[in-house]
Amino acid sequence: MKDDPIVEEIRRVRSAHAARYGNDLDRIFAAIKESEKKSTAKLVNREPILQSLSVPTIKAQISTNEIVDFIREGREK
Repeated sequence: MKDDPIVEEIRRVRSAHAARYGNDLDRIFAAIKESEKKSTAKLVNREPILQSLSVPTIKAQISTNEIVDFIREGREK
């Protein structure tokens, strides 16, 4: 496969960014969240939309073994 200079640049920048935080995902995430707080850009938060959706939940009255047996029966037919 041919080397892509754009992909290589992204990997180099990503690697340098991770190294800045000791390759620690928690520190990288915290830095990103802090930068979002300082940003003046409009950020989208979809959480309220998801919370407003009313999706009924159904409690299953069937065990995993029963589901497996049901699938096996279907395959045997």
